[in-house]
Amino acid sequence: MKLSTLRKSLSQLEKQSTELQKKVAKRALREFKGLAASVGLKSIDALILELIQYRALSASGRRTKVSISEAAKQVAAGGRKRLSESQKKAIKGELKAGELTSAALAGKYGVSTASVNAWKKAWGLTKRRSG
Repeated sequence: MKLSTLRKSLSQLEKQSTELQKKVAKRALREFKGLAASVGLKSIDALILELIQYRALSASGRRTKVSISEAAKQVAAGGRKRLSESQKKAIKGELKAGELTSAALAGKYGVSTASVNAWKKAWGLTKRRSG
C-alpha cells in the first residue's frame, strides 16, 4: 500500500472514531438524565441527595444510612469530620476508661481510627512496647 492510501484510511478511521465518541457521549448523557426517573425521582439533584445518605462508613466498614444534613455536612467539609474540643474530651475520657477500642470510638464519633490513635499519642495515652 502507498503511504497516501494509508493516510487516507487513517483519516477516515479517525473521523469514524470521533463520530462514535460523540454518539457514546450523547447516549451516556441521555441514560444519565433518565437515571433519576428510573428510580422514581424528579431530578439528578434528588438522586444525589438520596444516595449521599449512604456515603458514611460504620466502624465495621459497612455503609450505613446517615441523615441528609449530616451527609451534606461531611461533603461540605471535604469528607472530613471536625470534632469540637468537648467531643475530643469525651473521646479522651472514654479512652482512659478503657471500655472501647480506638476503632470502636472512631466509628462511634465518625472519624478515622488513625485520628483517634494520633490524639491518643498526643495525649500520652499510648504504652511503649517492651522489647
